[in-house]
Amino acid sequence: GGQPRTRAGGVSLTSGAVLPFAPVLDQPVFELAAAGDTVYLAGNFLTVNGQPRQMAAAVDAATGTTTRAFTTDG
Repeated sequence: GGQPRTRAGGVSLTSGAVLPFAPVLDQPVFELAAAGDTVYLAGNFLTVNGQPRQMAAAVDAATGTTTRAFTTDG
């Protein structure tokens, strides 16, 4: 859709339109799981949206912004 995305993005299954979901990851995502308002990501990344998230993160399903509810930080 001509809208930049960094390693992850959202597309409507019905219309094919690009959605606002746009987390920024520094390395590839290998697994996704959605639950309610949250998308869980797993991969080789160390940051999501500029925040430390080593290999696992949770982001808002609508926007891709990083949630504070889930972190792998010690």
